[in-house]
Amino acid sequence: MANDRRSRAVLSLALEAQTEYITTTSHKRDRMAIIVGMDNSPNGLRKFYVSRPHVGYLSERWYQAIKRNTYRTRFRKRRITKTIHFADDDANAMRIFLYIAHAQPTKLPQRLSLDELVQLARVAQRYSLNHLVVGYLDNWIRPHRNRILDPEYRWLYMAWQFGLDQDYRYLALHLAQNCPVNTEGRFVAPSTNRTITTLLPSHVLGESF
Repeated sequence: MANDRRSRAVLSLALEAQTEYITTTSHKRDRMAIIVGMDNSPNGLRKFYVSRPHVGYLSERWYQAIKRNTYRTRFRKRRITKTIHFADDDANAMRIFLYIAHAQPTKLPQRLSLDELVQLARVAQRYSLNHLVVGYLDNWIRPHRNRILDPEYRWLYMAWQFGLDQDYRYLALHLAQNCPVNTEGRFVAPSTNRTITTLLPSHVLGESF
């Protein structure tokens, strides 16, 4: 019963979502729909039709996530073999990974904002997808190098996730030398006196000093 309710909810989202066709297959049985985000997500709710052979196994974490989030839905008597919902992910970031998985680099954005790079890192971390974007990162990151010391230390998280060791060590050292620690044991940005809410796990910082 719970699964039926969830399937109906996913179908409702599928009908509402903006749709984009990424699939390169003409065989409907090889298609599946990936719904990303929610109505109130920063980049909205999106639905991508993809080719199952292209995205079936991008990593072990990805494979397990697909298994957990797959629902079978039916619309106007036409079966969608698989509908997958990633409610907590960013649609624009997921779009990038899906186009890379389908070997369509011309559909990728030329530039990404710093916030978009953070969202890309989040999806890469969650599903172990660094290997898909490693060839594109330099072009996307280079325009933001003058913001490496941005007050929220978003660069620190990106450097950790994408394996930018030199940037990460530089930022971790800067953090240790220039940012005071509050009574809760959290770093505070000296320019704003705000707690640094980096996505980086705290134990990783400890290992760097």
